[in-house]
Amino acid sequence: SKGDLRAYEQLVEKFKGPVLNVIYKMIGDASEAEDIAQNVFIQVWKAAPRYQPSAKFTTWLFTIARNLS
Repeated sequence: SKGDLRAYEQLVEKFKGPVLNVIYKMIGDASEAEDIAQNVFIQVWKAAPRYQPSAKFTTWLFTIARNLS
């Protein structure tokens, strides 16, 4: 829905920098980190319906980032 997309865009806006930093620190390659960060947010979008609020969102987000790195 439009609301979901808007929420997703805000989420990307808010967390793109921190996610990029985490990935860059792990792999040390800026352009590769960009690609991985994009994949992180694609995974977040796909997995959103299964997201369990029991886990802190940022913990879940950074776990995806680390796994993809």
